[in-house]
Amino acid sequence: MAFVLGGCAHKPMPQSGAAHHYLSVSFPRLKLTESEYIQSVEVIVRCGRIVSIGRLLNDWDLEVQWDNPSFLKLRTQARHFSAGLPNVNQLADFITVEETADPDCFSFVGKKGMTVTATLFTDMTDPPGGGVRKYSFPRPN
Repeated sequence: MAFVLGGCAHKPMPQSGAAHHYLSVSFPRLKLTESEYIQSVEVIVRCGRIVSIGRLLNDWDLEVQWDNPSFLKLRTQARHFSAGLPNVNQLADFITVEETADPDCFSFVGKKGMTVTATLFTDMTDPPGGGVRKYSFPRPN
């Protein structure tokens, strides 16, 4: 089951003298079921880059892949089910991204500028093996 909701990135607190376009990545309020836990997070940045990781979760792995200047992917995953998160609170402002300086970068066919898409993957304990759910939060340019 997939859900698409708006808004995963927002402007962080202004930095003095900053002329760059920065966005902090967070998630909107999300009501998970009582037996549902976030098991992994994936963030895809097109025409931008991750400039800081503000929070590393205990007992989670984190990997950043960079294929080319216009595509970057961050994935963090719980090492085991009990390390899963019951809500999105610990993911508030967990990374900061910066738009690329290249004015000719296309994030999608015919669209210039940075896009950020964050996806949460959850798993449920009730019923046992209750299934994986996916929540996507696009932030178009």
